[in-house]
Amino acid sequence: VTETPIVAPSTAPTLQSSSVYNYPNPIKGNTTTIRAWLGDVDTWSIEIFSLNGAQVVQVELDILQRNSYNEWVWDASDVSNGVYLAQIVAGKSSEIIKIAVIR
Repeated sequence: VTETPIVAPSTAPTLQSSSVYNYPNPIKGNTTTIRAWLGDVDTWSIEIFSLNGAQVVQVELDILQRNSYNEWVWDASDVSNGVYLAQIVAGKSSEIIKIAVIR
């Protein structure tokens, strides 16, 4: 008889909704930092869209530290003033935040 250990799945979310944000917001210069608390995942992705639905940026990033905050700096110098939507995906979880660009 061989015993197989039972491993309980992690109950920590892969992406905590209240922890997803960017700063500064609004963007008055050229960059903003998107920050998210990420659980037990290997990668996360960020897609940024204009309000008319055009994709502005798409990146897939390695997790720097699991069960902790991870950050990515968006250089928004090539976009015009306006409101953008950023979708952050980690594992099976996703969140959308609004980012304003005002120069």
